[in-house]
Amino acid sequence: MEIPDIAKREGLTPEILLGPLLREITDALVVIDDQLRIVMVNRAAESAFGFRADEVIGEGAEKLMAPEVAETDRENLRLFLTDPRDHAEYGVMVRQVGRRRDGTEFPIEGSLSKVTAGGRTFFLALVRDVSDRVDLEAQRQSRDRMARRFEAMVELASDAIMVLTADTEPAYLSPSCLDLIGYSPEEFVTAFSSDLVHPDYVARAASVVERVLAEPEATAREELLIKRRDGTWRWIDCTYKNLTEREEVEGILISAKDITERKEAEFALAHQAGHDSLTGLPNRVLLTDRLRQAVLGIASSGNHPVVLFIDLDRFKVVNDSLGHSAGDQLLVTMAERIRPLIRVEDTVARLGGDEFVVLVPNCREPSLAIEIAERVIAAATPPVSIDGTDFYVTASIGIAIAEGLGTSPERLLADADVAMYEAKRRGGNRYEVFSSALRRPLMQRVAVESELRQALETGCIVPYYQPIVRLQTHDVLGVEALARWRHPHRGILGPEVFIEVAEDTGLIRSLGQQILRQACDEVRRYNLARGVTMGVSVNCSVRELDGSGLVDSVAAALDASQMPGHLLNLEITESLFMEDLRHILPILRELRALGVGLTIDDFGVGYSSLSYLRQVPVTALKIDRSFVSNLGVDTEARAIVAALIPMAHMLELKVVAEGVETEDHARLLGELGCDFAQGYLYGRPAPLEHEPHAGHLAVQPARAS
Repeated sequence: MEIPDIAKREGLTPEILLGPLLREITDALVVIDDQLRIVMVNRAAESAFGFRADEVIGEGAEKLMAPEVAETDRENLRLFLTDPRDHAEYGVMVRQVGRRRDGTEFPIEGSLSKVTAGGRTFFLALVRDVSDRVDLEAQRQSRDRMARRFEAMVELASDAIMVLTADTEPAYLSPSCLDLIGYSPEEFVTAFSSDLVHPDYVARAASVVERVLAEPEATAREELLIKRRDGTWRWIDCTYKNLTEREEVEGILISAKDITERKEAEFALAHQAGHDSLTGLPNRVLLTDRLRQAVLGIASSGNHPVVLFIDLDRFKVVNDSLGHSAGDQLLVTMAERIRPLIRVEDTVARLGGDEFVVLVPNCREPSLAIEIAERVIAAATPPVSIDGTDFYVTASIGIAIAEGLGTSPERLLADADVAMYEAKRRGGNRYEVFSSALRRPLMQRVAVESELRQALETGCIVPYYQPIVRLQTHDVLGVEALARWRHPHRGILGPEVFIEVAEDTGLIRSLGQQILRQACDEVRRYNLARGVTMGVSVNCSVRELDGSGLVDSVAAALDASQMPGHLLNLEITESLFMEDLRHILPILRELRALGVGLTIDDFGVGYSSLSYLRQVPVTALKIDRSFVSNLGVDTEARAIVAALIPMAHMLELKVVAEGVETEDHARLLGELGCDFAQGYLYGRPAPLEHEPHAGHLAVQPARAS
C-alpha cells in the first residue's frame, strides 16, 4: 500500500497517519520493517505480549515468536518481501505460537499485510490471543473423544445398556441390549410397556426405578426375569443409576447382563439341597421345613398335621441279592407309585434307605391319613420286575397326628417312626396309629440299649453252653454257646431281652465277636483240661454276615485260642439263605476253607424250596423245635421229620434236632435216624465250668483219641 502523494505534500508521516488508528484497534498490532525489526506496537500488543513498546522496538520480530517457529517465520517474511504471490497465506488469518515477556508461549491468530511508506516496506501484523478459544476447542475435542470412546465401549460392551427417561420411556438401547431381548428399537417400545418383565417381577422392577429416581446419582441393583421376543425367559442382573441431571445422559442408565446360566445353577443347587437325588422327592431337610410350617399353622388353621412314616418290608432282599442298582430301581418305582396318591398340598419325601414319609399338613379327619396309608399299602403290593425277576415288597406304615400347639416336628416324626416299628413287629404290610402306649416299649428299648452298651464294655455278656448229644451213644459231641447277660440288678437275662435290640442297633456285631472269642477260648481250655475233643456251635446273625468281617473275626478267634477249625461250627438261620444267598455264598466258602462247620438253623420253618441246599457248603441241618415238640402227637410233623432226615443224609449232611425235652422225643428221633439232639432233656444252658449234665442220663464228652 502506497502513501498518497497529497499526504506527502501535506507532511503527513506514517506515524501521523497510523497513530489514531493504532489507538483505536482492539487487536494487537505489530509493525515490522523490511529489516524484520519491530518498529511499532500498540497498547493491545503490549498487553498481549507483556512487553512495553520501548522493550521491543528495534528488536527482531522473533522476540515475539516461539523459538521453534521464529526462524521459519523470518524466512517466510523474506520471501514475502520479494514474491508475495507465492505466499498468499500472508494476507489471511493464520495460526502461530507467540512468546510473552515471561517466556510463556501461547496460541495466536493473525493476518499479515504489506505497507509501503517513505520508500520502505512495512509489515502490519494484526494479532489476537486465541488461548481461550484453543482451550475451548481442546475441551470440545476431548469431550468428543470421550463421547466417541464411550459410544464405542457401549457398542462393543457385552452388557446391555439402556437409558430410560424420567418418564421411564426408552431413550437409548445398545446393540447388546437388542441382542439380549431380541426386539428392534421400534418393537421394544411396545414390549417394554406390556409383557417384557415377568408378572411376578413387574412390581419389583417398578419399585427399583422409583427408588432410583427419588435421588440424583442414586444407584440400585435388581435381578429380573424378562421375556425375549422368541418367547423364552431369561434372567438378567440390572444395575440402575440416576443420571437425569447429567446433560449428556438425562435419564436412568441401566446396565444389564444375562445371568440365566448362573440362576439355573443356583436353582439346581437349591433343588439338590432339598431333594433326594435318586427319586427327586423332597429330602429330610425340605420335609423338616415343611413339617415345621405345618405345626406352626395349627393355631391359624385349626387343622392337625399328620405324618405317615413308610418303611418297605423285605427291601434288603432286593438290595443285597441283586445289588444297589436294583435296590435303587425299586426305590424309584415305589416313589412313582406313592407320589400320585397324595394331594397337591401334601408332601411325600424320602428320608434315606427304604424310608419314605408323607406329610398331610391340613388333616381335618384322621380317616384321611388312614385312607392314604391303605392306598400306599395297596400300591406297594404288586410285584416289581427287576432284571426279569419279580420281587414282592410290602409297606409298614406308622401314623402320628399332631395333638396341639406343643407338638414339635421332631416329636411328630419320631412318634410316626415308633408306630411304624409297631406295624413291622406285627408282621408288616399294615399301618399303626401312634398312641402313648407305644412309647413305653420304646423307652424300655432305649434303656436296654444303653445298658447293653455298658454290658459289652464291661464283659457282662457271656456264653452259656447247652450240650449237643449223639443220639445213638448219648455222648456229648459238643455244646452250643448261647449269649447271656449278667445284669447287675436283674440277674442272668436270656437273649429275648436284648438280642432284638442288639440287631436293630448294630451292637450284634460286637456281641457276636465277644461270644465267639470267649466260646473258642473256654471250650479249648475245657478240652485240654479234660482230654476231650468237644466242639462248639455259635450263632451268626444277619448283620455279622454282611461283609467279610465275620471271616476275619473267626480266623482271629481260632488263632488266639488255638482251637482247631473243625471243632467250631457256625449256625445260620435258614431264612438268611433264602433271602441273601448270592451275597453270603462267598463268605460261607471262605469259612469252610478255615475248616469251620456250617449248620442251617431252624430248618423247615416257613420255606418249601430245598433247591438252595445243593448250592451252599453246609455240613448239617438243625430241625426246628416246633417239629420236635409235636413229634409224638402230630402225624404231619412226624412225616415231615421222617422225610427231612433221609434227604439230608442223601446230601451227606448231619441232622441235629433241637428242643428235645422228653425221652419219647429222643426215642422217636433215634428211630427216624436223627444223628444228634439238643434240649432240656440233656441239660439247660450253663457256664462251662459246670460240667455239662443231662439230668438222669450219664452224658459225657467223647474222649480225645
